[in-house]
Formats: sequence, C-alpha cells, structure tokens
Amino acid sequence: MAYTKNVIITRNNLANNTYGICLSESLNNCISENHITANYLYGIELSSSNNNSISENNITNNGRYAFELYGYGIGLRSSNNNMISGNNLANNAYGMYLSWSLSNCISGNNITNNKHQGITFIDSSNNTILGNNITYNWRGISL
Repeated sequence: MAYTKNVIITRNNLANNTYGICLSESLNNCISENHITANYLYGIELSSSNNNSISENNITNNGRYAFELYGYGIGLRSSNNNMISGNNLANNAYGMYLSWSLSNCISGNNITNNKHQGITFIDSSNNTILGNNITYNWRGISL
C-alpha cells in the first residue's frame, strides 16, 4: 500500500506471499494481531513511512526461502517515529532490520532464533530499544 494514512490492519493471516505487508510513504497506520509467516522476502516492510504502530503480531519464517541472507520479519527503510512493540519475531532470516531510520521505539518484543541478527541498524540513529527478549540469534543487536 502506498500513500495510506489512518488504516488499521488487524487479525489477518498472511502466508506464502513475496511480502506479507508493505507500506510505502504512509503514516499513522496500525498493524496489529496478524499472523505473518513463510513470506518469500519480508513479513512487514515500511518504506518512507512515519508514525505507524506495529504491535502484537506473530511474524515467523520470513525470508528463509529466498536467499537466506536477505529478508526479515520487520524492516524499516527511511522510516521515522514508529512504535514496534509486543511482536513475536522468530525463525526469520533477520528479526528486524532498520536502515536510514530515526527515532523509532522498539519495546517488549520477543526476537528469537532468527538466522542472522535479532535487530540490525544501518545508518540509523536516535532509536530506543527497551525491554525486548532477544535470544538464540547469530547476533542479538548489530549496530
């Protein structure tokens, strides 16, 4: 979806797609309580999207059928002031991947058993990581 605002995406099953949910240049959306699994590349991707909430989703086994080195549970590219909380991110290629993203809050997530990093930051700053369970990844947090 592109250029969306004030949309609620909740209680859906998204499986075996290229992308589970993709928002581009969107703001003030809520993505919650979804089961997002076995998507070819990404579970959830925000691109140039701000002030969104991603919470209480079960995001598993994404990016593992593609290149094994690419794909993630949640990805933010050039996205700012988003709240990512209470999600389960397990068995993805990467748990969470943020690039060129500022002032996001990542709290209360269970990030476990992802093939590579639990959370990866590339050229990102002023992000808050608080109260997450980050276990059994190759690296927990990579800055």
